[in-house]
Amino acid sequence: MKSKILNRLRGAEEFVSGQQLCEEFGVSRTAVWKAINQLKEEGYEIEAVHNKGYRLLGCPDIISAEEVKSRLHTDWAGCEVKYFDTLDSTNICAKRMAEEGAPNGTLVIADEQTAGRGRCGRAWETPKGTAIAMTLYTALVNVSKAAAPMIPFMTEDIYRNLVCSIDKTAPESVHLCDFPKADMAHVDKELEANMDEVLKIVVMGRACRNTANIKNRQPIENMFVKAPKELPEYFADIIRDELNSKKVTFTQDVKDFTSYSFKPQLKTVGPKYGKLLGGIKQALSALDGNQAMDELKDKGSLTLDINGSEVVLYETDLLIDTAQIEGYVSEQDNDITVVLDTNLTPELIEEGFVRELISKVQTMRKEAGFEVMDRIRLYAADNEKILTVLKDHMDEIKDEVLADEIVLGSIAGYEKEWSINGENVRMGVEKTQK
Repeated sequence: MKSKILNRLRGAEEFVSGQQLCEEFGVSRTAVWKAINQLKEEGYEIEAVHNKGYRLLGCPDIISAEEVKSRLHTDWAGCEVKYFDTLDSTNICAKRMAEEGAPNGTLVIADEQTAGRGRCGRAWETPKGTAIAMTLYTALVNVSKAAAPMIPFMTEDIYRNLVCSIDKTAPESVHLCDFPKADMAHVDKELEANMDEVLKIVVMGRACRNTANIKNRQPIENMFVKAPKELPEYFADIIRDELNSKKVTFTQDVKDFTSYSFKPQLKTVGPKYGKLLGGIKQALSALDGNQAMDELKDKGSLTLDINGSEVVLYETDLLIDTAQIEGYVSEQDNDITVVLDTNLTPELIEEGFVRELISKVQTMRKEAGFEVMDRIRLYAADNEKILTVLKDHMDEIKDEVLADEIVLGSIAGYEKEWSINGENVRMGVEKTQK
């Protein structure tokens, strides 16, 4: 009732009488009065004038079931809106409600989320009172204004839905609005610098994985990062999730994992120090590679004493070979070095199998045309190693792929052959009646 009244007041230019609301919604004047008072208690500014009715003047900066329902104009999405003050996870709650028979399109909203799971299974929390919804609203409105010259009709629709529906004083079209101006007060230089370092580390980490031929779904135990500064834990978590590493260790010493050797670049060194070339080769081969690399990065050059003559070699004068310590792969870019521990324990390898299996089943669900919340029965056969992994991690896999049952040793439903980390297996999926 409250959402219907709210929607009616929001769409009205003038006052709406209590009698009109009674007739439209088939309720008593007392029911209308109670609903109006409840909306006022929730922060809605509603003007009530004798012999005129009610008029909506303002809305609180909140998310509630009534607020969402009053703005939805859809066929099925949001047919039911469930609002909670606190939840572990909206995804988990929606899944649980679907299993209990909630209708398709049910929307779950929470003011506080304590155990959310995002992309790559990343854990995150939504504290009470945070401005997530308001941030999204502001971003959408400003993007609509900025993109209006390029996509005029779509931005007009977004703008009118988001702005004109609640602000009667706003310009009636996005094309009548001023172009948005940058607000430098909102620029967070520290955040940008931290994320720039995160991006560099992740790119280098992925290059290490490619060099080691280890897929991103295969977890690794640890990675070491040498950087100008140690990132806060929040950003280290992002790196861990992106590179699927159990730990991220910041260190200023990666000498245990890499070593360097130097040779002269004959094209440049020969013309400058021709008679000293033999001595330069011997001196370079005798250098401590890690110390020499530190000097080269710090000063931009290496200085050698060859038979009493000073020889200055720049990076363009050198051929530098990087030797990888067995079990570790490294990448270096200016002042950042990333080292991945590529030693895989049986436990890590088994976890990699689990992740690959989940990925393959999700692919099969999509290929079979199943809906996102459809429950399935999973079949697997013809590979004892894979069957053992499925048996040992049955609950985890069932939860991830929405399987009511995993049948080992037989195949039914939509089936497909897979090669998972070199192990060939047949798998099948079918919808259950649940």
